[in-house]
Amino acid sequence: MVLRLTTVRARWLPQPDTQRSPSEANTINTLNGGSWAHAIGLEGDTPNAQVLDNSISNVNDVNCSAVNPSANCFSPTTTDAIAVLFQDDPSFSSGQVHNNNLDVTSIDYGIAVDPTLRDPSGNPVGVLSGGPVDGTCNWWGSPTGPTAASNPGGTGAQVSPNVTYSPWLGTPAPGGVCGTPVTTKDQCKKRWLADSLPS
Repeated sequence: MVLRLTTVRARWLPQPDTQRSPSEANTINTLNGGSWAHAIGLEGDTPNAQVLDNSISNVNDVNCSAVNPSANCFSPTTTDAIAVLFQDDPSFSSGQVHNNNLDVTSIDYGIAVDPTLRDPSGNPVGVLSGGPVDGTCNWWGSPTGPTAASNPGGTGAQVSPNVTYSPWLGTPAPGGVCGTPVTTKDQCKKRWLADSLPS
């Protein structure tokens, strides 16, 4: 049986080839996993999936952590606690993740795309291509946005490669304004200089 997920709100919505209207927003709080904890997992082919208006916090992976670095973690420097995960999903780049509160720690992922394709037995069979998934306009747990090499100064949840995260919400949803806020003295100087130069 193939389930097609087009929108995640209050629960998984198995989709036939026709659209259904989404249900209400989802709150996921204190999810504890033994070797992984994925609050919303889009696993397998989920074309045009939408993850909207969810609040996710306190996602904990008790076996994969800095305390247990030999465990099979998503990344050697993070846990396998992930708010929204795209895995074995060749259509990940058509996904949209918006207006969510991804309020997990800076060592956990707000949105992650697993780059490895696997067969039904879990054996690696290839690498995902395409992307990125649209992960803009989310609250990352910090007004500085997600923790990422491409976002120096970001202190929110981690974001993996193959995710567009900017602009982000400056305060939690609902009500957060989508736009990369000025948060440091250096950013303020650069923004002021750019705004004050003649066009």
